[in-house]
Parts: sequence; C-alpha cells; structure tokens
Amino acid sequence: MYARGGITVSVGCTMMVWLTAGLVAAQISAGMLEQRQLSDRVIALTTPKTELSGLPLDTSGATAPDASKPAAGAETEAPPGSRILIAEVRDFRDDDVTERELHRDLRRKISLLAEELTGYTFRETVIEREISWLRRQPGVNERHLRQETADPLTGETRVMRRVTLTIPPEVLESWTDRLRQLRAAWMNGLLFGVAATAVLWIFALLAMAGLDRWTGGYRRGWILLFGLTLSACATAGIWSYVYLTYHAA
Repeated sequence: MYARGGITVSVGCTMMVWLTAGLVAAQISAGMLEQRQLSDRVIALTTPKTELSGLPLDTSGATAPDASKPAAGAETEAPPGSRILIAEVRDFRDDDVTERELHRDLRRKISLLAEELTGYTFRETVIEREISWLRRQPGVNERHLRQETADPLTGETRVMRRVTLTIPPEVLESWTDRLRQLRAAWMNGLLFGVAATAVLWIFALLAMAGLDRWTGGYRRGWILLFGLTLSACATAGIWSYVYLTYHAA
C-alpha cells in the first residue's frame, strides 16, 4: 500500500515538474518570438534633426502654403533631451484604413522607443495603453499634419498624413521607470505562478495518495480522474489570474 502511494506521489511530482517547466518554457518562447518579430520590423530611431531632415516631402501640386512648418516647429520648440517620434503614411485615399495604418506606425515607433529605453519588448496591448498614458502627460506635444499633392502622371490626389509626438526628458524618465515596474511585476507574477502551481500539485498528490490508502485502492481510478481534473482546472485558474493581473492588466 505504501509502495503504491509512493509511486503515485512520484508520478504526480514528475507531472508537476514537467508542467511547470512547460509553462515557463512557453513564456520564454513567446518572448523570444515577439523579440524576433519586432526585430524584423525595426525602423531605426534617429535623432530629431536627422529624422526630420531625411524625410522627403513632396510639395509640388495643390498644397497648402507652409504645410511643413508644424514639424519644423516641433523640432525647434522641443526642450533639450526630448525625443521626437514621427509616424507617417502616404496613400491615394484618406479613410479608416489610412487612420489605422498611421496608428500602427505610431505604435511601432513607441514599441521601438520602449525597447531602447528598457531593453525589453512589450505586447501591442501594453503599447496601446502606454500611448494613451503618454498623451495624458504634461509637456507631451502631439501635432497632426495632412498634406495633399497631385500625382504628375495620373493627376490623382495623394494624401500624406503625419503625427509628430514630442516627449520631454522628464516624461521619458518617468515612463522608463513605469515600463521597468511593469516588467518587474510580470516577473513577480511568473514566480507566483510557479510557486502556486508547485504547492497545488504537491497538496493534490498527497490528498490523492491519502484517499487511495483510505479506500484500500478500490477507488483509485475515480480518485485519479477527479483529482487530476480538479488540479488541472486549478492550475489553469492560477495562470489565468497571473496573466490577467500581471500581464494584460
């Protein structure tokens, strides 16, 4: 009887170790995949002068006078140490698709800046939340520019839309601390998930071994079925809580 109980505990502990290792490996693999995907889409973040001076603007055709002055003004008015991010899209139409492309480009630039400041990559949902946070900070200046040019060959009107986001140094410092705290909270959540999973499975295996001994082994199949099912559901609940509290919150 004790031998059977010992075998059950050993098998259960092995399952627990493999399950925990698999969950941690899945998180690491997801992080590496996200890192590779972001690296494939890297667009170099340049200094304000280089980025603005290297940006071609087609001013021929039917354009508003001095249409490029807002971007130049953002550079001259920015305090020293500020970061200027420019998201731009050019298309023959100006609709919801153009708006989404413009926002996607801005999100990519914010992602690259966050990675540069902290050395970590962040999910798109986190970046969306951080964009909203940045826009609420005092001193952050956001300028929108819309420019129309006539294509010399087809005569079609081409639309250029640009968003210039100027982030002062004090906001950059507080944002960096905020991002590092988010990363630290996620790592604490991982440790909590691993520890809670280990305690859960140890308790579950001990309880199943005790019930098996108490019933004399006649209900071993039912004990294993219900015990493993409940333990698996509790494990899923633990990691769902970790994800929602430390990662998606």
